[in-house]
Amino acid sequence: MPKGTLRMLTALLALSLASYGHANLASTDKTLGQQAALGLSRLQEAAQAGSARAQYELGVAYLQGQSVRKDPALAVSWFRRAAEQGLAQAQVNLGYAYDKGEGVGRDASLAVSWYRKAADQGEAQGQYNLGLCYKQGDGVPQDPAKAVEWYTKAAAQQHPTALNDLGSFYRMGIGVRQDVAKAASLYRQSAELGDPFGQNNLAQAYAAGTGVERDPEQAVVWFRKAALQGYPDAQFNMGMAYNQGFGVEKDDAHALGWYQKAAEQGHAPAQFKVGLASASGIGGPPDYPLAFSWFSKSAQQHFAAAQYMLGLMYRDGAGVGKDLEQSTRWVTKAAEQGHPNALYDLGQSYELGRGVAQDPTRAYVLYRLAEQTGDPSLPSPRSQIMAMALSSQQLKKAESMTASWPVGSGD
Repeated sequence: MPKGTLRMLTALLALSLASYGHANLASTDKTLGQQAALGLSRLQEAAQAGSARAQYELGVAYLQGQSVRKDPALAVSWFRRAAEQGLAQAQVNLGYAYDKGEGVGRDASLAVSWYRKAADQGEAQGQYNLGLCYKQGDGVPQDPAKAVEWYTKAAAQQHPTALNDLGSFYRMGIGVRQDVAKAASLYRQSAELGDPFGQNNLAQAYAAGTGVERDPEQAVVWFRKAALQGYPDAQFNMGMAYNQGFGVEKDDAHALGWYQKAAEQGHAPAQFKVGLASASGIGGPPDYPLAFSWFSKSAQQHFAAAQYMLGLMYRDGAGVGKDLEQSTRWVTKAAEQGHPNALYDLGQSYELGRGVAQDPTRAYVLYRLAEQTGDPSLPSPRSQIMAMALSSQQLKKAESMTASWPVGSGD
């Protein structure tokens, strides 16, 4: 593979952003035990006789396929009967069915209605789910302050994910006054209750010294706890820690192992890292077809660094047939996200007419955008040289194009 293809993106990927939870069903552990003790036939009899608890438990049985054929639509039917009798857990599960469109057509407004009924009865999962609807503006107008209100109610009942999400609101000052120390405290409560989102966020607080004293070793302790629960962001962060020697002894093999775990769960930055390791020959000889496969998975998820590397592999015929058209396509996708190297290389393509029609104006624009990223790994500035080849009218057009280029934030 030509040396230029492995122009390493020397700046390490940042640790992932705050982790948030997602809507969930009411807790079923106790329910399943009661169901087993009662027996399915007696449970069905009790449900038919009008017992709200039995109706709910029978709904759980059909939802999970416990002792009966799994049937989400029938589960919804039983949840509805129990919910209409005021059983809060059934109201949560019926809301969730409408929220996700499982066993019934999706209806965000009805989801909110049923979550609210449960929340008003003090059901923590209903309070959390309702807060999440207000956070996302799903079924109700987006309202961070309302989200905080309901998260706070659920957190007061030690709902682990509500504690975590409330911590993130305090960390970023969303719906409340920013308070990073309170955020760290909430993350800790969530983490100690075993929530992987809270564990990952507490680890990030220790890694950055945000709301707590910076402590790389403690960061790794909490990243590891979340990673061992299978949380891909934390697995990626463990890989980063071993990559950098952050809180642990630097170990590329361990780093790759954690990246692999996250990558297999579809984590785009981890897929990029595994691709990079495959192309670089970390853990074995370089394997360009394997690298191409991992870069492709990551690039399909719009990860700019992977899109750029995919473009280079198509350009150089590494792990795939040489294809300048495909190369330009992928480098352009990365450039549109503001990836510095992609912007520079695409500028070079337009300067030289490599895979595209030669266009000095567009080359100037791309070089300027690359330089504006401030990336120190870029080659020497080219925009000034290109400017000398442009007329005053072309230069004016180029400056206008620079201001309107659809650049996002590159990885």
